[in-house]
Amino acid sequence: MQTFDLEAQGLRELNSTLHAQVKETNQTSWEVINPKGSHAIAVGLDAPIEVNIKGSTGYYCGGMNKQATINVLGSSHNKRFRFSWPRYCREYDVRKSCD
Repeated sequence: MQTFDLEAQGLRELNSTLHAQVKETNQTSWEVINPKGSHAIAVGLDAPIEVNIKGSTGYYCGGMNKQATINVLGSSHNKRFRFSWPRYCREYDVRKSCD
């Protein structure tokens, strides 16, 4: 499991690192520590990875994901503590196409 300290490394670096993951990556499990209510954590992911966020997140956490599973182990303003974005789209018809 890869650990990323959001306080030390920053949100832009986290999202860039997660976006760099490809579908055939061996780094499929990520842990984000010290989110401290940051907004837009782990957005727009398009790889079958799992991201565990340990702490509270702000708005738009995990938005626009295609394949990632996001687990928030704390409170989240978007009220989805554990979700996989494609499954969420199908179950709640958030948008017409999740692909």
